[in-house]
Amino acid sequence: MKSKILEILQKDMVTALKAKETFKLGIIRLMIAELKNESKVKGKQRSEEDVISAYLKKIQKAVELYPIDKREDLLKEIDIIKEYAPKMMDRIEIVEFIKSDIIGEVTIGKVMKELKGKVDGRLVKEIVSNWR
Repeated sequence: MKSKILEILQKDMVTALKAKETFKLGIIRLMIAELKNESKVKGKQRSEEDVISAYLKKIQKAVELYPIDKREDLLKEIDIIKEYAPKMMDRIEIVEFIKSDIIGEVTIGKVMKELKGKVDGRLVKEIVSNWR
């Protein structure tokens, strides 16, 4: 059985091919390759969401390394990848989660364990370090 994100990517690949959207087509092909490579890895497999999120983080880190005038393509790539990546919780949602679900001392580890894959670790670190 094909996976949900992979099916969507393959359908969108055909659409991008027909519309001659070469940049988007290239990004979609890279994401499909990432998912297929993950399926070949022995041992514990990551979920599709984790694979796409990790790919998104890799591109976001690359943006920080390139000079401002060379980032335009990377920023467009990030926008395309975000269409397929799981929705990340924002600051308000994280704070509400901590208030309602974390019992005892609030630590980065506790929050990340509960919200793995749904939050940006840097944002959690910032919120927890300012928690009183």
